[in-house]
Amino acid sequence: MATLRVSPQIETVQNREESVLQTRSRNRLFELDALRGIAACCVVWHHLLLALPNGPDRYFFAYSLLAGHQAVMLFFVLSGYVLSMPYWKGTQLPYGRYLVRRIFRIYVPYVGALLFAWALATHFVFFKTPLSMWFYRTWQTPLTWKLFVGQMLMSQNPGLNTAFWSLHFEMEMSIVFPFLCAALGRLPLRLATLLLLPLACIGIRVKLIEYMTFFLVGALLCRGARQISEWYARASKPMRVGLAITACVTYFLQLPARWPHAVEFSDMITACGAAAVIVLSLHAEPFRRVLRHSVPEYFGRISYSLYLVHATVLYALMIMLYGRIATPWIGLLLGVISLGIAHVFCVLVEEPAMRAGKRLSSEQWFTALRGGAARA
Repeated sequence: MATLRVSPQIETVQNREESVLQTRSRNRLFELDALRGIAACCVVWHHLLLALPNGPDRYFFAYSLLAGHQAVMLFFVLSGYVLSMPYWKGTQLPYGRYLVRRIFRIYVPYVGALLFAWALATHFVFFKTPLSMWFYRTWQTPLTWKLFVGQMLMSQNPGLNTAFWSLHFEMEMSIVFPFLCAALGRLPLRLATLLLLPLACIGIRVKLIEYMTFFLVGALLCRGARQISEWYARASKPMRVGLAITACVTYFLQLPARWPHAVEFSDMITACGAAAVIVLSLHAEPFRRVLRHSVPEYFGRISYSLYLVHATVLYALMIMLYGRIATPWIGLLLGVISLGIAHVFCVLVEEPAMRAGKRLSSEQWFTALRGGAARA
């Protein structure tokens, strides 16, 4: 009997897909979790350099390498990728259940971090230390009910915690994202990808459209995951190296500030670099081995908690210690204390909120709720 011969390229693709599937748990890709964790760590020390007088200029190489602003753009692309995955697999939740889960995933931990920041701010508000102008955007306004209500509504005001601004867009996009995926799913992949170009042009003027485009980049990247996997399996070594170089250049590139809309154009380029980084994290074996290590995996677990609490820790440490001990020691303490508090916050707030969201979004709970409403 003749045996069916499988081409090496197809076999490589199949093996890679099986390997990727082995790292999934409940629609999670651990490489992407680890990537998010590394990006969160970059944001921590990026903010430290921003707080120092002339920090970006004095530590230019470290500041450019940490790329904290680019890390937030990567968060948006990653969120689009992960949130769209159930939709392309046909396992998406009904909208009501999905929204409950997102509220408990994003908003409930956010409220916990807000209360933590408020508690520390009451002790340090209006405190003066010879730091950067960026540092004095926070904890320099009265802690009024108006500020508190605004923060509860996820205002972008940096008066309480400068890192909270991105969560406003994260929550807004969570609300509308299923509808965007439904619209994209009706279009051929190439046409949907082409539609990103006019959106990107509009996004130069409108921040919400700009960040929505980043979410859609992630969604389309996830939708085309099989085609990308097949392309990467066929790609020659020079092509793969070229992709890695392109990812680095486009991710870290920042256009001169004197150019009109330099930040917006830079962010668009960064989003393309973030997409390339995601492709490499899922398919480039050396990169995947690093991301599957237990340390990046742990950072991925606490990444959201770390992002929520690190700025509060930074402000308190800088006010108490700047000028009293050397800056590298402050950086070390910032890392250690932020990770410790993030771990506790993850265990006591973030993960219980996620579990509660899953329980409240379960089919049984929604069925019981509808039954109770019908009887009423």
